[in-house]
Amino acid sequence: MDGAPRLDDLVALPMIERLIAFDTTSRESNLELIEWARAYLEGHGASSALTYDDTRQKANLFATFPAQDGNATSGGLTTPYSGPLPNGYSPMKTDSSILLGTGGDNSHSGVGMFFEGAVTAGYPSDATENAVQATITAAGYSFTGGSTGGQQIVGAQSGRCVDLPNGSETNGAQVQLYDCNGQSSQRWTYGSDKRLVDSGGKCLDASGRGTTNGTKVIIWDCNGQANQQWNVNASGTITGVQSGLCLDANGASTANGTMIILWSCNGQANQQWSLRS
Repeated sequence: MDGAPRLDDLVALPMIERLIAFDTTSRESNLELIEWARAYLEGHGASSALTYDDTRQKANLFATFPAQDGNATSGGLTTPYSGPLPNGYSPMKTDSSILLGTGGDNSHSGVGMFFEGAVTAGYPSDATENAVQATITAAGYSFTGGSTGGQQIVGAQSGRCVDLPNGSETNGAQVQLYDCNGQSSQRWTYGSDKRLVDSGGKCLDASGRGTTNGTKVIIWDCNGQANQQWNVNASGTITGVQSGLCLDANGASTANGTMIILWSCNGQANQQWSLRS
């Protein structure tokens, strides 16, 4: 059939032909085959060991596969495991692939990752793996936990941060309390214009220019209006320039997901905040 692979195109054909050539009759010794396989594996970086039967005419071959890992920012490789393939992995039943990276999962702690390595023919030697590690550390990569500048607004009562639910940058998204995690959804920049601007460039906003108790505190496109201006006070309160009301954790709750509203300043701890880098 046109387009079908020919046998002489198969890369593995020489190995198949060599294996077929061995005498594998059960009553005969298998040492010739075992020694050939052992030499092949060791030539590709795997160490091995033999166990013999009582006649020493037959043997089992056990190959050792080391697993190495390291820190992408500094240091060399370590070997947390070296031995036969674990149960469930022998024989391996996975398709070959090259994984370049993973995306964040939109959770409060999820960040994307990328991977750097090298494509080798056969099992890579220790020298190759060490060279790859040296190249990676020399690049000077760093991990910042998703932070993009600004500060956290931390509740004195709850110890939790003012947060964009699921990192949403949608106009009208009401901010909440959530465990502080250093992500960009919890970073705010306070400027001389009295705006609190999130990492996506949107402003903390009193919804609908509200000036009454219970007004939702949301994000909105920055527009220069007074309902997007805030006083960060030495007393620990954050008050709206337009309303004079305090930033408040609704119901004095400290739980994740507690919504942030405006409320008459009353000196309670759920209206106390600090800006932290």
